[in-house]
This record gives sequence, structure tokens and C-alpha cells, in this order.
Amino acid sequence: MLVDGDFKLGPAGTVTDRNGDSVVAFGHPFLGAGPVRVPMAEAEVVTVVSSQANSFKVTNLGRHIGAIEQDRDAGIEGRLGVEAPMFPVTIRVRGQDGPDATYRVRIAAIPQLGAGLLALSTFNALDVTRYTGGLQGLDLNARIGLAEHGEVRLIQSFDGPNAAGEVVSFLLATVGYLFQNELEQVELEEVKIDLTQHPRPRTASLVAAHAERSVVRPG
Repeated sequence: MLVDGDFKLGPAGTVTDRNGDSVVAFGHPFLGAGPVRVPMAEAEVVTVVSSQANSFKVTNLGRHIGAIEQDRDAGIEGRLGVEAPMFPVTIRVRGQDGPDATYRVRIAAIPQLGAGLLALSTFNALDVTRYTGGLQGLDLNARIGLAEHGEVRLIQSFDGPNAAGEVVSFLLATVGYLFQNELEQVELEEVKIDLTQHPRPRTASLVAAHAERSVVRPG
């Protein structure tokens, strides 16, 4: 279970074997990350979509039942009844036109994926509440709580036809740097994101420019 709460996201795979509280599954790696701590959940297969290129299952994600602890070439291994860390995220979307909304999710604390999952959840919150394409302005106000290191505050505005994509890229780069920094492995305790949308970009166009004088001297 990579994202849980108002949005859910997770890869589904087949159980190979169960021995007591140990479960082996997939038959192939997930990330190939070796020792990991990823929430493991039940899944209900709704249907299988057949394809000569790549068949896949459509599944519903269920309750948490344990944690994946090994991600190897031969498959994944997990234990039932144990927990894996997730950090809570609250995303609020506001604007002048349309409804306001608040979404709450928990995201798996995986250094390789944490920033991307946070950015994706933010984009989805904006997409299901209002719109992500077209000319607009977006104000981002984010608080990122770090264990033992206080709070990182991000305040930034984006304007233009790709404002939503720029918000996602900004979060991906900044939070990714926190996760992947070479100084210390950080732990995210909580993330709060406020997005305020404006129907028109708050920009100006430069239509002309001229010098005050036509005769100049050096300096």
C-alpha cells in the first residue's frame, strides 16, 4: 500500500507461498531495493485484462495486514501482523470558483518513492476538485514536518498554462532532495499542503521598451 486514505495506490501481485506469518509473492522484484519497510494489504482481483503485450489485473485494495520487508530479484517477502511507517498528508484546495475540499492520505515512507507519491497525491487532489489544465494561477503553501529538525516551509506561486505541473515538479524536486540528501536520512512526520487556485494568471506582458535618451556615453 503506497497511498492510503482518500486516495489509494498500490501494486497488486500474486501470492506464491505462505509459511506461518511469512508471505512470499510477486515472483519478481517491486523496486529491487533489498531490505524495505512497505505496508502490505489484502487485494481483491476484480478482473484480468488480457493482452498479448502485457496482461494485468484490476484490483481493489483492502485492509493492511502486515509489511513487506524484502524486495529481491526472486520476489518480495513480507510478514503478517507487523506495521510499516507511513506519514500523514493533508491537502486543502481552495479557489474563487468551485468548491473547496480537504483530502487526507497516508504515504509509505519509501525514500525512492515518497516525493513522487506526495506530488502525485497533490496533483490528484487538484484534479478531482477543480482543474489542472489551462491558464491559471496557483499559490502553494506547504509545511513539511521533519522529525528532530522542525518544519520546512515552502511558499511559492505559479502562473500560466502549466501551473499545476510546475507545482508537482517543485514538490517533487524539493521533497526528493530531503529524502535523498547525503547528510542524513530524514523522517517526515507530517505534511500539510494548501493550494489556492486563481482563474487567471497574475502576470503582465511586456509590449514595448525604449531608452530615455538616444545619445549615451560610456558608464
